[in-house]
Amino acid sequence: MATNSSSIGVTHRMSRLLVTRRRFVATVAAFGATILAACSGPDEERPAGRFENQPPTRQPDATRDSFPTRSATNESGSSATSMSTTPSATAPATSSTPTTPDNTTTTSTATASGDIAISIDPGIPDHLQSHAERLRDTLLSTPGLSAARDVVISATDKPEGDVAALPVDFVPVVSRKLLVREATFDQLQRLWNGDIADWSALGSPVPHGIVRVTLNGTAGPLTKDKAAGDFPSIDELADYVQQERGAIALIPLDQLDFRFRALNIDDINVLRPGDKDWPLRSWLQVTSRTTLDTATANALKTAVAPSLPAPVSMTWAGDIIIARQVQRRINEIGDWAAPFRDIHPILTWADITVSNLETSLSDSFETILDPTTFTFKTDPPAIEGLQLAGIDVVSRANNHSFNYGQIG
Repeated sequence: MATNSSSIGVTHRMSRLLVTRRRFVATVAAFGATILAACSGPDEERPAGRFENQPPTRQPDATRDSFPTRSATNESGSSATSMSTTPSATAPATSSTPTTPDNTTTTSTATASGDIAISIDPGIPDHLQSHAERLRDTLLSTPGLSAARDVVISATDKPEGDVAALPVDFVPVVSRKLLVREATFDQLQRLWNGDIADWSALGSPVPHGIVRVTLNGTAGPLTKDKAAGDFPSIDELADYVQQERGAIALIPLDQLDFRFRALNIDDINVLRPGDKDWPLRSWLQVTSRTTLDTATANALKTAVAPSLPAPVSMTWAGDIIIARQVQRRINEIGDWAAPFRDIHPILTWADITVSNLETSLSDSFETILDPTTFTFKTDPPAIEGLQLAGIDVVSRANNHSFNYGQIG
């Protein structure tokens, strides 16, 4: 069938005019969703009220929805697995009084290296057991501790006196898709216990159910029985949390990385607590039956001290355009740093602040104040604003880089 070429051209031009930026984005998004739906295969029936991307669940007890405890080895060497009927049965309570060798009646089998013997108090809660084992291995490989005989690693709420102690912090982590940044410790407890069932109660603008999961069968100092499932590795947990916006887990601080968002608790950033006590901190303390000389005591404290690297914080800001009406207002006020006076505290707190500068800094051309111009330039004194905001690095890789050519 013959088609008039001129009519095709007119129709094509009209269609180009009708495709606005918003419509184009919506069309691309709809097309992407269609492709994803096609690739995901047919929908499977799900039980009502369940969340997508369910975590692997442990087998519950026939009479109670609880998790089995880990296998424990008794003194004869045999292992047994017991089912918990109360939260306290699965996680022994941490004593508020420091455990010392004098009041320790039973300890696990001691591991000896040369003249030093190290044992782990069996009263240590499950969530601290692996940390105690790593600490024991560290002490066994540390020179200069031969005078520290019969060393015991025990748990305490907070060490008292000048003893060798290791803080063990657990961090509530969520998906980076979740629009919640912080909670109080009371809210965290109620969230974990099920009293808070939706993230909207903590400020999320999008309602979403809360899915509690654990790593290696532990929720830190909180009870693990409230979790919907468990992950054996941090990588598997990270994959799940990235997909499930409602997920939350409590993981050791040394497992935290960029794949998670760490919630601030009681306005405390776990990476920068300052002089405040992190509310999800436990302690392991190391004591010796022998009286230690100063050198041995210092060697013990050094070996126990945490070795986490100092964190580096970064802020990535968006486009900075010091031109048009912004430049006009600078001229009216007579203050080159005026655009940053009210917002600089938001930018200066980080160790490194990076932004995109879409304005040439040059005194080789006249600065255009036309509010409709798309050639952006300001004068070099505008650097005062960047310095006030503590911006360390700017990118010039943008579509206005050559508004004023090579010189600009």
